[in-house]
Amino acid sequence: MYRVDGGVDLTEETLNWVAFDRAIRLSQSLGLPADTKRWMHARNEVYQQVMTKGWDAQQETFTQRYGSPVLDASLLYMPLVGFVSPSDPRWRSAMRAIDQHLVSDSLVYRYDPVANHLGLYSEEIGPTAEQLGNFPQAFSHLALINAAVRLDQAIAA
Repeated sequence: MYRVDGGVDLTEETLNWVAFDRAIRLSQSLGLPADTKRWMHARNEVYQQVMTKGWDAQQETFTQRYGSPVLDASLLYMPLVGFVSPSDPRWRSAMRAIDQHLVSDSLVYRYDPVANHLGLYSEEIGPTAEQLGNFPQAFSHLALINAAVRLDQAIAA
C-alpha cells in the first residue's frame, strides 16, 4: 500500500503476502478453480520486495516502510503468519533491534514516537521525521490529560 509520502508500508505489504498465500491454500485445499499460478507469482514478488526493500542492512532489521529507518513492532507477527521463520537470522536480528529500541520494562511500543525536547508533537511529520507546522497541543495533550484524570478517578474509587 502506498502512503501519501510515497513510502510502502511493510505491515500492509506483508499482509498482502498473507492474503495471496491464504487464497492459494484455500483454493488448493477446497479444489476451487483459481489462477494460482498468477497468485503464486504475485505472492513471491511481494515476498522478494519485503525481504529486499524492507530490510535495512545498516541497522540489520526490517523497517516500518521501504526506505525508512524507523522500526515498527507491528512486524512481530511476521513469523506467526508464516512469512518468515522464527529462526531466520534476519528475523532474529530484527527481534534484537525491537527489543533494544522499542521495549521498556514490560511494554513494547509499536514505534519510537517522534516528539521535540519538550514532549510536544507537531501537526505534521516530514519524510525524515522532522516536525512541520504548528503544535496543536490541545489535540495530543488533551487525550493525555483525560487519561490521567480517568486513571486518578478509577484509583480513588
